[in-house]
Amino acid sequence: MNKTLDYKQIDNLFLIKTNKYKTISMSFLFSIPFDKKTFLSLKLLSNYLGHYSKTYPSKEKMIQAKENLYLAAFLSEIKIISNIISFQIEYNFVNPCFLNDLTTDDFLDFFKECLYNVYFNEKLLKEFKNDYKDKTKRKLDQPSEYAKKRVFEILSKDEESLSYLGNDYLNEIDDISIDDIKNIYGLLFKDFGLNIFLVGNYDEKLLEFVKGFKENRHFSILNKALDLKDYGEIIEEKNTKKSILSVVYKTPYNRKHSDFYAFILGNVLLGALPTSLLFEEIREKLSYCYYINANYDTYSGIVRINTGIDDKNYKNVIKEINKQIKRLIDLDYDKNKLELAKKMMSDVLKSAPDDYLWYEDYLYRNFLNGIEISTDEYLKELNEVSAVDISRVFSNYSHVLTHLLKGNEDEKIS
Repeated sequence: MNKTLDYKQIDNLFLIKTNKYKTISMSFLFSIPFDKKTFLSLKLLSNYLGHYSKTYPSKEKMIQAKENLYLAAFLSEIKIISNIISFQIEYNFVNPCFLNDLTTDDFLDFFKECLYNVYFNEKLLKEFKNDYKDKTKRKLDQPSEYAKKRVFEILSKDEESLSYLGNDYLNEIDDISIDDIKNIYGLLFKDFGLNIFLVGNYDEKLLEFVKGFKENRHFSILNKALDLKDYGEIIEEKNTKKSILSVVYKTPYNRKHSDFYAFILGNVLLGALPTSLLFEEIREKLSYCYYINANYDTYSGIVRINTGIDDKNYKNVIKEINKQIKRLIDLDYDKNKLELAKKMMSDVLKSAPDDYLWYEDYLYRNFLNGIEISTDEYLKELNEVSAVDISRVFSNYSHVLTHLLKGNEDEKIS
C-alpha cells in the first residue's frame, strides 16, 4: 500500500513536504459564495492569467518564457462546489535543485509576473467571449449535456441554488466588461477565502513566500438537503441521434449526515462501476440502453440517473431502474458487489500519493466543510458500511423528475 502523503497545516496553508516528485507545485484556491457575475468574471479572468502579462503580452512570448523555465506551467481553473465558487491558480515547475542554470528566484519572478502584471486587453476579451460561446454551443450539441441542462433548468424553478447547473450564460457573458474582470481580480486577495498548497521538496524561500499570503475571509460549503417537489414525467424533443433519459431523486443525505458513507457506497453500487446493478442488468443483460450511470451530489443529496436509450425502451428502462433500487432496499443482490464497491473506493484513496492534485482537492473540501479526516479514517468508515445501511439509505430516495429528451425519428441510429 502506498503511504498517504503527510501534510502540515498552518491556518489556511497546507504543506506537503516530499521528495517523491521532481517538480514543485503551488496551488492557490480562492473561495467565494456563488454569484453569476462573479462566476462569469472569473471565467474570463482565467483566459488572461498565465497566458498574457505586461512583459509577455502575446501567446508566443508567453510560451517562450515558459520554455526558458523548462516548461513551467501557470494554470487557472474554476469550478462550483455546492454554494461555493472555487477559483484555482496552480503553478508547477522543476525543482531548482535539479537545475544548474535556474534558481528559486527565477521561478518566483515568473509567477509574480503572471499573477501581478496581467495584460488586460479589450480585443482579447472579445475573443474570449466568442470562444466561450463557441465551446458552450458545441457542448450543448451533445444530447447528454443538453439533457442535463434541461433537467436543472426545470429543478431550478423550485430551488434557485441549482440554477448554475441549468444555465449556460450564453446571453449574460456579453454583459461582463473588462472593468468587471479587473474588479474581481483586485478582490481575489481581499474578499475571497484562500487556501494554499505547497507540494514537493521546496526550500525555505518558497515557504516564506507562501506564508506571506493570509486568508482574510472564510466561507463554508452549504450542506443542505433540498426539498424539491415531484415534477412527474416531462418529455421534450430535440433534433438528436438518440434519446436521453434522466431520473432524479432527492435524499436527506449530505457530507455531514451520519449515513454519508452508506450514501456514497450505495450509489457506487447502483451505477458507478462496470459491475454496478444498473450497468450489468440494464445495459449488459437486457441491452436497453447505450450507457447508464448514477451521479450524486454529496452536498444537496440529489441523485440523477442518466442513460442514452432508444424510445422503444423508455418504459422498460424506468421499470428496471425502479427494480434495481428495490433490490438494494430488499438486500436482493450479490453482496460481493458491495465488496467490489469498497475495493474501488479503497483503490482511489490509496492512490493519493500518486495524485497530489486529488489529495489537495480532498483536503480543500474537508477544510470548507470544517472536517478533519485522514484518507485512512475515511476508508475505515467506508469499510464499516453494511448492506443494511445501504438498504436504509435507498428507502429514503424520493422521486423528483423523470425527463426524456426524445430524439427525432429520422435522426436515430439504425
